Amino acid sequence: MRGREARNGCGGVRDMAAGLVAVIGFHRRSTLAQWVGACGVHLQPLVDALHAALLAQPVLHADETPVAMLKPGNGKNHRAFL
Repeated sequence: MRGREARNGCGGVRDMAAGLVAVIGFHRRSTLAQWVGACGVHLQPLVDALHAALLAQPVLHADETPVAMLKPGNGKNHRAFL
């Protein structure tokens, strides 16, 4: 790890992918992308069940958390909400 990742102990997706390569032994990005896609397919029933459960509620509460998001084209940030 280098820089900020070494200081805060969080390497993110890149380090997770490198760890998978070390453990499993594959070295192609396309293979990792296929695995991530397969995980998404397998998790879809959970997403669908959560979606149905949320829509069945009479009221949903949400928090509009502001985040800085890079605006395409001009390289400046604007406020977006999660």
